[in-house]
Amino acid sequence: MPKDSKVNVTVTDELVSPFVKIFDSKFIWFPGDYKVTLSVKTDTPDADIQKIYRFTLFESQSDDIKLYVKDFNTGAGIYWDATEHAGVTIQLEEVNG
Repeated sequence: MPKDSKVNVTVTDELVSPFVKIFDSKFIWFPGDYKVTLSVKTDTPDADIQKIYRFTLFESQSDDIKLYVKDFNTGAGIYWDATEHAGVTIQLEEVNG
């Protein structure tokens, strides 16, 4: 096979299983409400800024992320980034006060 070939090679579940276990043990994106704080520190402390945002992660979005393991058998998400694993879109809402 030419070295520039773009053929995907798949491996057995036995070889993928350890990576799925790691994914499951580290997975944090469960459905629910989240808050995130964005802090920007500069060389000029007067210019520093901090904003707090909230977002909701829905069950369908969490499920979409969990589906990434289905491509682990080709190395996608382990060795190389698959374009299908682009994440989910969330809407941030600034928390005032």
